[in-house]
Amino acid sequence: MKSVSAYSLRTDIVHYSVNLALRTFLAAAHLLPYEDRVKLGGRFMRRLIAPIAGFRRRIHENLRLIYPEMDAGERNRICEQCLANFGKLFVENLNAKDFVERVRATELFGPGVSHLEAAKAIGKPVLLITGHFGNYEAPRAALIDRGFKVGGIYRDMDNRFFNRFYIAKMKYIGDNVYPTNREGTRGFVRFVRSGGFAVVLNDQYSSRGEVLRFMGRPTRTMISAARLAVNHDALLVPFYGVRKNNGLDFEAWFENPIPHGHPRDMTQALNDNLESMVRKFPDQWFWLHRRWKDR
Repeated sequence: MKSVSAYSLRTDIVHYSVNLALRTFLAAAHLLPYEDRVKLGGRFMRRLIAPIAGFRRRIHENLRLIYPEMDAGERNRICEQCLANFGKLFVENLNAKDFVERVRATELFGPGVSHLEAAKAIGKPVLLITGHFGNYEAPRAALIDRGFKVGGIYRDMDNRFFNRFYIAKMKYIGDNVYPTNREGTRGFVRFVRSGGFAVVLNDQYSSRGEVLRFMGRPTRTMISAARLAVNHDALLVPFYGVRKNNGLDFEAWFENPIPHGHPRDMTQALNDNLESMVRKFPDQWFWLHRRWKDR
């Protein structure tokens, strides 16, 4: 039986190698113009990472579950576009300086924009809720560029070597980002209470979540964001960074706030809102997540 230290050493070697490979790819890609870098990210994901990681199989399984009547050609189209979007997002977010320059002029759309402006004027906190859709960092960067105080909460990557690089890029887009540990959660709550606008991605399966419905199927979803909104009288606003047809620019879309009520009902409304966007733009959601584990 291998010792814990031997296992840790092996894990560190693997993680260090992965970090080195990714950083080398990003450094080499940086020799290209930004637009070409982003497109290369899509091809890199589709042709190299996806076959190794088994992403296509998982995407097709999820699509068959939700759209059993969908023909193979349409499933393939959505799968390839989903992978390309994921690869582009990876390059965009890790080329934060150029990404921010590109998206700072992103226009704000939707009925929620006036609510955000009113909340900013009086220092009212806002919880901005989205999913792994399009590029969720584009609206955050656009809001920060317009003087909004926007932060967020994130989950540390298992790869501690790459995680340091990843966090630095998130903080370049905007400070006030907090890890999902005890100290980070306390800082995140203080930020919300101070009138901050806090981004939360709430579309992944959590064993600690409530059984709600998403895309017509039961799955577990955390209701903590809705509970936080109720407890601190914050607006709960769904938003999306919708990738435009040119594959490089975005539309920042903000919905009306979800009315306060029971956090479970509020979270179901968030799921329903995201579902409507996924059905409208199925190739922009990350179908590679294990979203329906209880099936």
